[in-house]
Order: sequence, then C-alpha cells, then structure tokens
Amino acid sequence: LGIGMGSSSCVSSATSQPLKATCVNVDLGGVRIDDEQQLCFLAHLVARRSWWWGRLLTIANSSFMGKWNLAPRAHPGDGLLHVLDTRCSPTVRWTARRRLRSGTHLPHPDISQRRIMEARFDLKPPLNVYLDGRKHSQASRLDVSIMPAALKIWIPVFVDRHL
Repeated sequence: LGIGMGSSSCVSSATSQPLKATCVNVDLGGVRIDDEQQLCFLAHLVARRSWWWGRLLTIANSSFMGKWNLAPRAHPGDGLLHVLDTRCSPTVRWTARRRLRSGTHLPHPDISQRRIMEARFDLKPPLNVYLDGRKHSQASRLDVSIMPAALKIWIPVFVDRHL
C-alpha cells in the first residue's frame, strides 16, 4: 500500500520457520447514523435510493468498488475520506458509468468531490445506507469521520534459508 508500511522479522508459530513480515496501517471510516448507531466501514459507504435517480452519495476509503475505479484518488492509508455526491440525471449517470472502470468519470461538473476527515450529511428524503456493499438501514443524517491507522495488518513473507 505504500503508506504506513514497515517490516520486521519474526518466527511462525505454526512452522517455526523464520518469517519476514510487513506491517500495513489501514484507516477505517466511522459513521453515526441518525445520532444512534456508531458503525465502521473499511472501503465504502454509499447512500442512495437508486443508482439511476435521486441523490447518490459515496464516501470512499479506497478507490475500487468491484471493477469500478469509483474514487481514483482514494487510498486506505491517506487519512482522508473521499466524498462523491451527485443528483445528476440518468443520462449523465449512464455516460459516467461507462467510464467507471478506468476512473475517468472524474472530474465531472455534475459530480462534486472533496476529501474530508469528518463531515455531517443531511439526507432528505432518507436514503438507504450500504456499508462495504451490504445494505444496513435508511438514514436521514450521517456523521462520518476517518480513523487513521485504525488497523494494523501484518503480512508474513516466508524466508527461504536455502537461497
């Protein structure tokens, strides 16, 4: 990932073989829904009624959502959430959708984008909220924030003694 990386040597408890491990710090997004539930998301929060009409709010901690390069500049270790917000027409959405895989749908005059550490979003009418691809609930208000380096992931790399 490039940001927040370090390395260390250790021994595997399973094989007693020396390991080299890389540590990656990963941010988490936090959201309070309607002043009630406090939840986390790793990659994306999407608030929408439909992909094709009405408000579409995406809060991204990583660039890709499936095969779509939705937020091309988002990175899970940059300490920022990337917000894309639109109410554009179905025709504009269809045109932008064709460019999502490559990330060239941005910049676009009908899609606002900004990077934040925290923000409040009032959703009128209430929108369905999806956290990391799973529908969670409907919401009228979202308070979002980034939790920098909230996760520390160690990635082991086996060291071959015979090299």
